[in-house]
Amino acid sequence: MELLASQSVKPLPLPPNPKNRSVIALAGLLVAFLAISLYLSIQNYQLKDKICGLEEQIKFSPKVSAPQPTPTPDPAVDWQVYRNEEYGYELKYPDELTLGKGDNWMSLRNFAGSYPEDENYINFAVSVEENPEGLSLQEFLDRENRDRRSLVDEQKELEVGVEKIPAIWMTFREEVNAGKPRVYFVHGQFFFSSHIDYGSLIKVEALKIFDQILSTFRFLD
Repeated sequence: MELLASQSVKPLPLPPNPKNRSVIALAGLLVAFLAISLYLSIQNYQLKDKICGLEEQIKFSPKVSAPQPTPTPDPAVDWQVYRNEEYGYELKYPDELTLGKGDNWMSLRNFAGSYPEDENYINFAVSVEENPEGLSLQEFLDRENRDRRSLVDEQKELEVGVEKIPAIWMTFREEVNAGKPRVYFVHGQFFFSSHIDYGSLIKVEALKIFDQILSTFRFLD
């Protein structure tokens, strides 16, 4: 009995305290939160630094202007001016054309006298007719071309002159003037007819001049 009493008895280990576990877990979460916050702050600072750098580059970068199209010079700026006070209109024409005038017409030619034998001639003309009956432009054309209506090759509406005058453009299937344009328009009590005759070797230039001269046409009132 004495032998048993003399042996030492080891104390049993205490069970873990649940409060200690909660404190450790909370401390871990706090450390993780602080680490994430620090990381995000660093990233945000670096992003702001990059943005500021880009803004400085944009601020001090030299401005580059977009290329501007070169304006096309107006060939009619230095042209001669023909003015007709009786019928109330004017137009411009290049120096190389010679002006001719009649009672109700004007012409512009690159030759003098009769038509030359070569195919390099140009003859632009404007003629005017009175309209006492008050016909519309189409009525006037129907009357004007009554006998050659079947020869009309093409007809279309367009605008001419500085004031964008409504007009009708026509070509005919005639042996001499086949495909050569005529432009008709009306103003007040007058009908206006414009056409161009040209040689075969100068067709492209003649049609260009025709359009350019008509683009300068304007009424005086």
